[in-house]
Amino acid sequence: MALVAGSGVLAFALALPMVAPVWFREDDAGYLAWAGEARLADCLDPERGLLFGMFRPIVNLWWLMLSRAAGLEAYWYHAALAALYAGTLWAFWFAAEGLAGRRQGWLALGCWAVTFLYLQHVLFWFSGYVYLLETLALCLAAGWAVRAFDRGEIARWACLAAHAAAVLTKEPAALILPALYAELLWWKRPTIVECRKLWPLWMMSVAGVAWVLLKPGLGGRLGI
Repeated sequence: MALVAGSGVLAFALALPMVAPVWFREDDAGYLAWAGEARLADCLDPERGLLFGMFRPIVNLWWLMLSRAAGLEAYWYHAALAALYAGTLWAFWFAAEGLAGRRQGWLALGCWAVTFLYLQHVLFWFSGYVYLLETLALCLAAGWAVRAFDRGEIARWACLAAHAAAVLTKEPAALILPALYAELLWWKRPTIVECRKLWPLWMMSVAGVAWVLLKPGLGGRLGI
């Protein structure tokens, strides 16, 4: 079921340009104009990297790389969108499998693939990259957080990297992931020793909230 649903979504995404023209629209123009003149350092500059009132380094890097690779060829932006969608589906399975087991993970993915609300607009709007990038990082952080109890240090560091990527992509992740960690603690019932090993996740949670509150652009637009 999961393979059929996921394959169907991706086949639809890749075939779309053959049925209806795919082109840039709305916010895409703003990203393209910025990426056409930006340098790599601008992606990490809070002043030069401020787009639509928000500073999101991961999104800046994504648009800069696509602009350099694809220019103004809209099809390649669409292909990148479909590939990112595929990665997001896999990351969701990765999180679901860690939480509920392999069979339940596949079942959850099958259900999610056909009810994924982002499908209503993301595959038709290149600026929707931001939502898929955030969801991809969130699912990876969730999947590694579940495994941090069993697989130790590697899983914890992978979770930290995904957490940082999610927060640097879009602001809601700074609130979603700490809530997820708290729920995992309640569900797993770890010992005191195991809880102490998870202190990097809580430090990252505090840092993520601080980043959202202190970074440029919050006063003009919350982005949540």
